[in-house]
Amino acid sequence: MSLHVPVTAQLPRPKAYFYFYSPLQTVFSSPTVSDTVAVSTTSTTRTTAKTYTLSIPSGANTIRVIVYGRSGPGYTITVILNIDGVDVASATIDTGGATVVVLDYVGSIGPGSHTIRIDYYSSAPNVVSISAVYIATGIGLTSTTPTDLITFSITYQLLRQGDIRYSPGIRVFVFGNRKTTAPISLTIPEATNITVGRRNQYWLY
Repeated sequence: MSLHVPVTAQLPRPKAYFYFYSPLQTVFSSPTVSDTVAVSTTSTTRTTAKTYTLSIPSGANTIRVIVYGRSGPGYTITVILNIDGVDVASATIDTGGATVVVLDYVGSIGPGSHTIRIDYYSSAPNVVSISAVYIATGIGLTSTTPTDLITFSITYQLLRQGDIRYSPGIRVFVFGNRKTTAPISLTIPEATNITVGRRNQYWLY
């Protein structure tokens, strides 16, 4: 027979407890589209494949539309981009049976509601398809020198408990896409001790 005596270990008590809290505040958000539902047609006359209604916020001035499509070898697919009833771009290509970027359009757009329509047709009574449509809208940037993009004010609160030191600060997320491989530099003039990270949406590159 053996006797086991439980041993109680004294855990060190934390000297301080604190937490930071501030609701996430969106200061600017422009709509995007990521549509990977494929559509097909054998029509040799213009047919509407996709229609989107986007509400563009004040400050946004640029739209980019990328359309992936496919045709068989020996015949072509034609894709037409229409914004608010006006044809702004088109492309005709024999993709050789592969799915490729058929149309990549960058243009100006103003605030308000806009209807984006994608039409297509085949050069022969054979199947052509659109496999994906990606749309990005926002603040266009082509300058090679520092340019003001946006100015905003935020309100945050710091909740804490315990005898601690703390330094209030902010964290800013910027989402975007680029059509060039050139690097981009973003600066917040009022900020110090900046930690730079990135999270890119791959399909817009």
